[in-house]
Amino acid sequence: MEDCGALVAQIRRVGDRITWDQMRYSTVDRSGRYPIDAEPFEFDAAQYEDAIMQQVVPLTAWSPTTRQAAQLVNQRMKVADLAEHRLRRPRCGPRGDDEVEVTATLEDAGDRGRTRLSQRFTLNTGESAEALADRVTAYLTSGSLDR
Repeated sequence: MEDCGALVAQIRRVGDRITWDQMRYSTVDRSGRYPIDAEPFEFDAAQYEDAIMQQVVPLTAWSPTTRQAAQLVNQRMKVADLAEHRLRRPRCGPRGDDEVEVTATLEDAGDRGRTRLSQRFTLNTGESAEALADRVTAYLTSGSLDR
């Protein structure tokens, strides 16, 4: 199966036991659900709850630097005065772990024509998401966009 998905289980508490059973692999769009032939997992409820509730470090999803940078650029463009820069519908997205790509429509002031803008930015070694987002934002608001 070539698809992102999840390992899913029914989690129940019965008395002082926690049980994981009815395990299956499920696709992201939920169109495919594939049962997994496995014995149920059982845990002592008090130990299970302690393990879940007593996390020292909050559980967070890891996200590539390029995805974080793209999200920052998109947030900034939502609040920016885009008419000043002749941009319509700018969008920034990650291209793997090493690049982000910006696309937008650039309106020409004179003839009301439109040009599709597409520009890629490569993540520099050791560069933070904030720094990459700053570079992309500076490009978008520079007033001298390449076509």
